[in-house]
Amino acid sequence: MLPALVALTLIAAGCAYYLQEAGEIRAQEFETLAAVARLNSDLAARWRAERVADARLLAADPHVEALLEALLRAPGDRARQGELRERLRLERETNVYREALVLAPDGQVLLSTASPVAPVNAATQRAVTRALLGPSAVLSDLFRGPDGDATVDVVIAELDGAGRAIAVLVLRASAGSRLLPLMRARYTPHPSAEVLLVQRERGDLVYLAEPGGRGRRPLAVRVPVSRAESPAAHAALGQQGSFDGTNERGARVLADLRRVPGSQWYVVAQVDAHEALAESRYRAAEIATLVVLLLLLGGSLLRWRARQAQLLRGLTESERRRRAAEAVGHVGSYFCDVPGDAWTCSSELDSILGIDAAYARTSAGWASLLHPAEREAVIAHLRGVLLERRRFERECRIVRASDGVERWVLALGEVEYASDGSPLRMVGTVQDVTERKTEEATRQRLEADLRQSQKMEAVGRLAGGVAHDFNNLLTVIINTADLALASRHEGDPLAADLREVLGAAERAAALTKRLLTFSRRQVVKEDVVRLSRLVENLRPMLARILGDDLVLNVVGAESLGCVRADVGQLEQVVMNLAINARDAMPSGGTLTFETRRVDVDEAYLERHASARPGPHVMLRVSDTGTGMDEATRARVFEPFFTTKELGKGTGLGLATVYGIVKQGGGFLEVESAPGAGTTFHVYLPRAGAPRA
Repeated sequence: MLPALVALTLIAAGCAYYLQEAGEIRAQEFETLAAVARLNSDLAARWRAERVADARLLAADPHVEALLEALLRAPGDRARQGELRERLRLERETNVYREALVLAPDGQVLLSTASPVAPVNAATQRAVTRALLGPSAVLSDLFRGPDGDATVDVVIAELDGAGRAIAVLVLRASAGSRLLPLMRARYTPHPSAEVLLVQRERGDLVYLAEPGGRGRRPLAVRVPVSRAESPAAHAALGQQGSFDGTNERGARVLADLRRVPGSQWYVVAQVDAHEALAESRYRAAEIATLVVLLLLLGGSLLRWRARQAQLLRGLTESERRRRAAEAVGHVGSYFCDVPGDAWTCSSELDSILGIDAAYARTSAGWASLLHPAEREAVIAHLRGVLLERRRFERECRIVRASDGVERWVLALGEVEYASDGSPLRMVGTVQDVTERKTEEATRQRLEADLRQSQKMEAVGRLAGGVAHDFNNLLTVIINTADLALASRHEGDPLAADLREVLGAAERAAALTKRLLTFSRRQVVKEDVVRLSRLVENLRPMLARILGDDLVLNVVGAESLGCVRADVGQLEQVVMNLAINARDAMPSGGTLTFETRRVDVDEAYLERHASARPGPHVMLRVSDTGTGMDEATRARVFEPFFTTKELGKGTGLGLATVYGIVKQGGGFLEVESAPGAGTTFHVYLPRAGAPRA
């Protein structure tokens, strides 16, 4: 297949080259024809313009005008006739005209320089009619004169002072003997080349001279334009420029068609295609010879190439499989020249490291790809490998050079040593294990979230059970103390003690109520609440709680949607979060309440075990306070856990928030770091519009 393909390629290239050369030869011929046609068209236009100028000068001669007026007043004045005839003869001889005539406006010949006087033909009469319509000179159509030559009359009306035509001057010029020889003499690149001058006369096409050089009979060839296929006929039908078709003899020709400006004359420069394109046939023979030689040479080269390809095919296939395997496993290979401090690697490893061919592949370049936090440890590990002559194996982080993205890799390597124990080279692989590390981290985080959720659930059940039993005991204590206090009179010392007992019992009851809220056992009255409006309504109270040292921002919109919850409990959530933020900003700061509409999707659920899917309204509470470390953040919702001094907090504020949100079907997320403030995200399921 390969030799056949090469042969076809050479043949196709030869054909393409021949077509290009033939096209260039053809284009060059058309350029030459265009130049010749343009030159002869300009020549004919100038010849016509000169005839018109001669007629205008003659008509504008005051002497001629005076002689004509005198002759018209006295037609029999022979002296005036002789003087006018002499002036016309001078004009004829000076500008080489065949004849000069004076006609009456009705076309009757009044005076002529020729003898006998030729009658006025139809072409001249039509020109006289046009000349009488305006002051300009008019050229008649080509016609055959008395001597058989192609002739054209230049006609101009002579006007009196009132603008009336008193006579018509006619200058008769020979186009066949004066114009045609000039046009023929300007184009002889090929024997068959010729320049034709034709005119359209109504529906016929008339040639100035017979085409094909078979004779010089002027205006003898007349062809209906509608039935003609020659270049001249196409020119008369309005086509201009290059033409490839058949001529009057039925032979294929190349031609260029031009219209003589301001006339019904057309110039056709044409040459036989067989003669014009002869050079392309010579080129074809040369190209065919060259292609045959190249095919012979190519056959020899292909046989040699086939032997080489057979040797390289195995190596190429092996390399392809290696690269495919590396791409599938995200594994790249490397080779390190230890004494030369240089290393090379596969394209897959280039992709893993984010480097290109211009990267400096030295030990310093390799070290710069390691994550700064692990660079020293990895380098120390490598030194130990070289010292102890063992296998290199290390998981570490890198920073891609192209985009700065951190990736986890597993690097393996074997070192080859010289006879003196010095390392010579190191070969190995580097595998991108970022996805595995990410999955492990995600799994660990989800397991930690699950353990935390289970712990909070267990604590909630325990706190709920204790609070319920303790609340029953407090009920007995409060009722007994009330009865005992009712039986005491004012001033009884025991009454004051009983009031202290009642106060302590009521405070304990408040604590049990908050514990019941955390354990989600408290009876609530749900309603549809617009969360953004609730936060906005609490703004004055929040401002009083926070004081003048803190800046309060409330951001939200009415169109965020509603949630179904107990209004009092939601207000308690907002107040507890505000108080917690105030305590975290003893030196002042900014507290921001922001409500948003969010949709919890599957991607979010994979990262947050406590989340619930679906549409939610989120309350985001962020402060610029001291922040929390990871250990504190993990226990922030536990009952009785507090970082405040003894006696300054019960540790139930955030636990109450946790219980209210969980009881409402929502969930919470906390973001915090020491010195970076704290942000609570409260997610509550979105409900319908509030009831009227």
